[in-house]
Amino acid sequence: MFIAGAHPLHFQPDLVRQLIEAADLANQPAMFAYDIAWEPHWGGYNQRRRHDAEWRMWLIEQYGSVENAERDWN
Repeated sequence: MFIAGAHPLHFQPDLVRQLIEAADLANQPAMFAYDIAWEPHWGGYNQRRRHDAEWRMWLIEQYGSVENAERDWN
């Protein structure tokens, strides 16, 4: 099920909660999964670059440095 407002780039937590609760989705036995980003598009560089610092921090946390990640990923 697609849920409006759940796209990671334009997340609207109040709307998502309202929709899930209004439809009582947590208690629907036929509900398999929520689709939070139907055919997601991360946009161009200017839209994505706001995530650069978080991405860099994650790389350093996981690999010790950006250079180590690049080496491991070849």
